Amino acid sequence: MSYMPAGAPNTMPGSRQRMSAKSTGAGVGDFTGAGAPAANALAGTCAVGDRYTDLTGGQLYICTATNGTSTATWVKVGTQV
Repeated sequence: MSYMPAGAPNTMPGSRQRMSAKSTGAGVGDFTGAGAPAANALAGTCAVGDRYTDLTGGQLYICTATNGTSTATWVKVGTQV
């Protein structure tokens, strides 16, 4: 499965698109893909607060945790933990 930053059709899959700069470094990326993000999807690329849109199911996910290299946790918006 490949992931593409939203609105950036000429970038490499899995690359990060910065939408705005924040001093905290969180919540600056938008990603899209077909289907829900797999376990650790975009690890090393995403930051806490980044958004992922499932273009197939029309669902929105938020990155809630990452170690910056090998793990990423995505939670569907509207889902209770």
